[in-house]
Amino acid sequence: MNEKRILIAEPSKELIEKILHSPLAKEYQFETAAHGTEALEKIGSFRPQLVYLDLLLSQVHGIEILKKIRLSSKQTGVIIASSNPMVQNYQAAVSEGANYFLEKPFEIRTLFQLFHTFFTS
Repeated sequence: MNEKRILIAEPSKELIEKILHSPLAKEYQFETAAHGTEALEKIGSFRPQLVYLDLLLSQVHGIEILKKIRLSSKQTGVIIASSNPMVQNYQAAVSEGANYFLEKPFEIRTLFQLFHTFFTS
């Protein structure tokens, strides 16, 4: 079985629930993290192929997590999401190796389209 492992590092419980309860979610195996420290722990234990990171996670900033991911893996995909899409945030995410930058709010189907694109390319 080809598992498609995705870590969702997102402080909004409501958004996490929408993602996990989407009809499209059945194609993927998810773990979740509510803050940066938990995200780093789950990256090590769950070994996701794709990480969705809220830019402004508490404890450890999303860009710092992205840097740590890139130190250990160029293959792990990263989606940075932010409700504050300033040019500096976008540039920092892209320069540190994010695959995608997603502006919040977004439609859940848009996120799943990014998941699908990552796993089929």
